[in-house]
Amino acid sequence: MVYRRTRTEMPAIAEEIEEALAEGVRIEQLEAPLRLEGDGDATALVCRRMTLGEPDESGRARPVPVDGDEALTAFRCDTVLLALGQAPDSSLLPAGPRPDDEGCFLEATTHRCAPPATWSDPTARWRRPSAAGAGRQGASTPP
Repeated sequence: MVYRRTRTEMPAIAEEIEEALAEGVRIEQLEAPLRLEGDGDATALVCRRMTLGEPDESGRARPVPVDGDEALTAFRCDTVLLALGQAPDSSLLPAGPRPDDEGCFLEATTHRCAPPATWSDPTARWRRPSAAGAGRQGASTPP
């Protein structure tokens, strides 16, 4: 996980951070994603090192970019998941059905789960405050 602030500024439930660390998630702090590199598939996520400045409107220390090429770090990767904010942004989905609160895509006319069962990312729940909890549940839910 790459985060542009430090763990102290994370707007996450402390238990979720501890669970992620216990499951082997590495948190790279003070790194802001800049670009993906690779031929077709992403092979590296290039980030810019950050430092903390004055508090922003949320009261958390504002991340400030560190200048210079030496402030760039490339993290090898084969998969990149974009996770910004606490609520899903359905504008990124193509036109058509939207997932319900359980993650099922509903048919426009019947309002039933579209066959065959088509599910969204389990973290894309409007009422789910726990991304780690939703991910765990989604991983254990049969398709």
